[in-house]
Amino acid sequence: MILRECFFFAVSALPLVITAPLAAWAVAPAGRYIATGGIVRDTKTGLDWQQMTPTGTFHQTDAVAYCRGTTHGLGSGWRLPNIRELQTLVDGSGIDRTFFPSTPTAGAYFWSSTKYAPSPTEGNFWQVNFGKGTTEALGSDPAYVRCVR
Repeated sequence: MILRECFFFAVSALPLVITAPLAAWAVAPAGRYIATGGIVRDTKTGLDWQQMTPTGTFHQTDAVAYCRGTTHGLGSGWRLPNIRELQTLVDGSGIDRTFFPSTPTAGAYFWSSTKYAPSPTEGNFWQVNFGKGTTEALGSDPAYVRCVR
């Protein structure tokens, strides 16, 4: 993915001064994603992703139930992705907000179905921060959900 930045330019005299970045987001290579009717098809992995982020955050067990228990008006077969699947949506700069426009950027942790191996009995699961493009093992705090099939 390519990192695209927008800057505010302050020009009072030469040289040009770049004062601060206003926004940065990841941009997927052309043809990587195809969005149709609320579903984003990843042409590289063959996975279908829920395009819009559900309102609010969930505990991990509720996230599993949410993905399994509803069709989201988008058909059946949805589930909570594993960590490897979730990581395919980000690079070091975050997620492509052109295809996933409702993705929060601040504290944008999304649940995976993959337990954190060093503490599987403690209930820690891997999460991906879609705002930063990072992966972390977190505990029981609520996080966002993006379902896959």
